Amino acid sequence: MAGSVSTVDLFCGAGGLTHGFEQAGLPVKAGYDIEPACKFPYEQNNKAKFILQDVEDVSGSDLTEHFSGSSIRVLAGCAPCQPFSSYSN
Repeated sequence: MAGSVSTVDLFCGAGGLTHGFEQAGLPVKAGYDIEPACKFPYEQNNKAKFILQDVEDVSGSDLTEHFSGSSIRVLAGCAPCQPFSSYSN
């Protein structure tokens, strides 16, 4: 792949999409989610940093920091699981 690549994962959860990107050779700089319980598994299973923040509050400058120096920028996001999941605490 030509050029340097950086990826940011929105609604990252425990990091399944991030893990797939990393296995495919796409480095992920950060994952954003509002669920604090996802931080440990996300960071244990991936090289990216977990950021506990609502994506509504993520600014363009936040993303620009993660993409700094990259010629290819990938912004990914799965639908948030919470509204669709039957799992409950």
